[in-house]
Amino acid sequence: MQSDVANPILTAIPQGPLSQKVQLLLADRKFERARETCQSLLVEIPVADASRLQERFEAVGNLFLIAIKSGNDLSLEWTLGTLNTELEQIVEQHRDSDELSRWFQNLLQLSEALGNTRRWPAVKLISRQLLKYIADQSTESQSMRIRTLNNLGSALLAENRIDDAIHVWQCAIRDYDLKAESTCAAPLSTLHNNLGELLRLQCKFPEARLHHARALQLRQERFSEDNLLVRQSRYNLAQVQVECGELSAAADQIDLYLSSFPADQPDTVERIKGQIFRCRILKEQGRFLSADAEINHLARVHARNQQVPGRLMVELHLQRLDIAVILGKESVIQSELKRLPGMIDDNHLVGSIYEGRLSQLIGRIPRSIDISPLPNDRETHLQTSMQIFRKRLVRNHPLMAQSVFDLADLFQATHRGQRGTQTAAGGLSIYENTFGEDSLATAYGLTRLGQLCCDQGQYRLVRQLMRKALRLLRGYRSVPELIQLRVYELLSHAYDGLNKPRLASWFAFAAAQQVQKTLEFPPMMEDFFVEQALDHAKAVGHTHREISLLERRIELLSEEYHPDHPAVIETMEQLGRLLAESESFDQAAACLGKIVVVRSTELGEDSPLAIELMQLTADVCRKAGQPDQAEELEDRIRQISERQSHVLSDLL
Repeated sequence: MQSDVANPILTAIPQGPLSQKVQLLLADRKFERARETCQSLLVEIPVADASRLQERFEAVGNLFLIAIKSGNDLSLEWTLGTLNTELEQIVEQHRDSDELSRWFQNLLQLSEALGNTRRWPAVKLISRQLLKYIADQSTESQSMRIRTLNNLGSALLAENRIDDAIHVWQCAIRDYDLKAESTCAAPLSTLHNNLGELLRLQCKFPEARLHHARALQLRQERFSEDNLLVRQSRYNLAQVQVECGELSAAADQIDLYLSSFPADQPDTVERIKGQIFRCRILKEQGRFLSADAEINHLARVHARNQQVPGRLMVELHLQRLDIAVILGKESVIQSELKRLPGMIDDNHLVGSIYEGRLSQLIGRIPRSIDISPLPNDRETHLQTSMQIFRKRLVRNHPLMAQSVFDLADLFQATHRGQRGTQTAAGGLSIYENTFGEDSLATAYGLTRLGQLCCDQGQYRLVRQLMRKALRLLRGYRSVPELIQLRVYELLSHAYDGLNKPRLASWFAFAAAQQVQKTLEFPPMMEDFFVEQALDHAKAVGHTHREISLLERRIELLSEEYHPDHPAVIETMEQLGRLLAESESFDQAAACLGKIVVVRSTELGEDSPLAIELMQLTADVCRKAGQPDQAEELEDRIRQISERQSHVLSDLL
């Protein structure tokens, strides 16, 4: 294990005769002898001899190696003191020498190697010394200073001095972002990437988005699309964009990310990670059918793939469970509930964010679905998720807000409406504090609070909340379709409750149109919105709107059932009658002609309702210029009437 730790240090030290001798001594655990060997070299070589400065660096580097291999903290502190003395002497003797710049370059690499071994106190001290001596005079020195500032920020972050790390990185970006963008793009992009990730972990998503976008820009200017750093920046930027509600932009980034992998090569871990994340974006966009198909495909393909890390497999199945809960797929929910607890335990993720998300999803599962042998109390699961999130996340993290809203919905469902509203108000405040009062996330939070108020019949408050949400949405070029849908639906309910049927009908129709045009819902989920819009359209006599909705409903029912299913036939009859009333006789004849026989058989051919339907169809066909069909139906009506007359005569 010690050898593995030391490997990064070995790569940063020149491998001359001294290094070979030291490694032989270290193999025999002769630490003092190895240290004395390095000290002797430093004494023997004159500091003024510029040609042998690299030998002196080799000696100093090996002193760090000895300290790490021995595990002696005092030895590491002594080595840092030796380095400080060495630097002062070398700078004084070789201030204008090219060898000094090379020495600094080697020391910077050694510092980064120490960072890889998590020796952050040493990194911090070396970084401060380098910043003291490296002058901002050339492209090379600027690059070294940027890298050194990045290392210093990382060292401060390791000490949990988050604000200090942010300050160091922000100052470095302010000083060099424009001045050195053409010459130091790579180290600058690393600065932006690290600062963006730190801000993302602090839930400062708008600021993080700017830095990740800048990191991507700098890396694209230097590297090709299939470069690891470009892919990293695309993925990081997409993560932040999703949290900010910029779903279209995030989808574009992930598509570019995935297209950068060769199509003819096996899936790598990074590619699978991107595919899973794309499923999340599809779900957030309301494209549930595509998300469901893709996540199920990934689960099948990688079910026995031992190369996929355990955490990534847990993420895959959490996404699959999330989509199954939305679609109400009971069999998938139950299979994932049997699988995920064991996966979390096997991968040592108990008490982690992954377990918190699982508890959150369990709390969302409808109470009609059996989740045994897990505890059936959804509130317990949601409270567990919140406890985990409080320990693992900052207070204003979106996951915490989601759990708060889910708990509020549960309070409402269990007849604790006032408590639910108060809880939801807390979730909304998290979004406002994290993203700002004018953000897309806040608009989403308003819809969650509005739904609770609507369930309690507070229609004036719902209207007020949704008007505010609409004002927020107008400020954005691209708006998440699911948020738009929620606003339309809630406004429809609010105006219906306020006895304003025309406005209620308009928003209900807008919601149905939103589902049809921009979302991917299963047929019966979409039919729910179509049915609501139909009821409102009938109430206000919007015939053309009714016709459009009935046509869509027939399409949805035909996807779910066979063509002669009673639900399909009855809807087609409604459409035919409505077309006849609006004097669209050609369309009415085509519609009624398809179902008159089946519908008459269902009603009973001799029933007054069946005869009335046949007569209506005959009249429509005649007006549509189809006399043969009209006469055929009228003949059939006469036969039924004659048969009924004979039966009546026999009875008399």
